[in-house]
Amino acid sequence: MAGHVDTRGDPGALHGLHAVAPGALVATTDASGHHRSWTVVTLQVRRKEDLPVFSAAGPRRLVLLTCGGPVQRTRTGLGYRDNVIAVAEPLDAALSCPPRDGAGTRRCNPYPEGQVRRG
Repeated sequence: MAGHVDTRGDPGALHGLHAVAPGALVATTDASGHHRSWTVVTLQVRRKEDLPVFSAAGPRRLVLLTCGGPVQRTRTGLGYRDNVIAVAEPLDAALSCPPRDGAGTRRCNPYPEGQVRRG
């Protein structure tokens, strides 16, 4: 999942990704309304030209990607030198939630006991 760090000076969807630490909780909702909880296992900053190739093979994981590092002049204008990459693994399947029921009630909490969503 890729998102902007900023857009025209305003914070983008993944503006705070550089500050995420391993162990942080990420919650997603798919197009059908299913919720899934993930735990960040790695955070790295890599030069854009050193961006790894991501594969759909292997264990399920969520990769969050945005720009980062210093701003530098390029042939097309100004841009960030690096990419910020967070990799997260799914929490226990029991913590994944089905869509809201007909009354709009979600039947489970995607956050483990004692943890809350930040930001």
